[in-house]
Amino acid sequence: MRTLFESTPAGRAVISSGLVVVLVTILVGNLPGAQTTLAGTPLVDIVEVASYETGLYQDWGIFSPNPQQLVVYLEGHINYPDGTSSVWQLPSRSGLGEYVDFRWREFGNCLRPDDWSWRPLAEYVAHQAQRANGRPPMQVSLVCRVSEVRPPGRVPDRGPWQQTEVFSYAPPSHP
Repeated sequence: MRTLFESTPAGRAVISSGLVVVLVTILVGNLPGAQTTLAGTPLVDIVEVASYETGLYQDWGIFSPNPQQLVVYLEGHINYPDGTSSVWQLPSRSGLGEYVDFRWREFGNCLRPDDWSWRPLAEYVAHQAQRANGRPPMQVSLVCRVSEVRPPGRVPDRGPWQQTEVFSYAPPSHP
């Protein structure tokens, strides 16, 4: 009879050690003042490496001292030869899907108008549109919608939306 790893003493020790590493990483990495109190100790270096390796690292810099002041949405406006159109948006789900889609939001926030990555994104949008609709698009326009976030307590909490086409792509026609 085969014994499960977690039912052996060695297995339980490995799993328990892993849990301790995760818990210490979370506590030391996120408790206010823990980084400065323990600065210069080997524990801080170990926690830093462990947090990156386990994916537990959190950068709280987005909140302070200069929080993000713009809300940015990226869309792909798709036109088809028959005159119809559709809109592709970065994936955004709620619940557990939100964790999967987080990288898409970060990707959208990192693109800049002079960035080289617009064309591959437009090609991806064209490919996704063809897969979804079964017909190749004639034109894909990548559009950024931007609104300024106003200080807390101001009504409305955002400025007016401004829309800018940042890249246009005409996929090669297929016979």
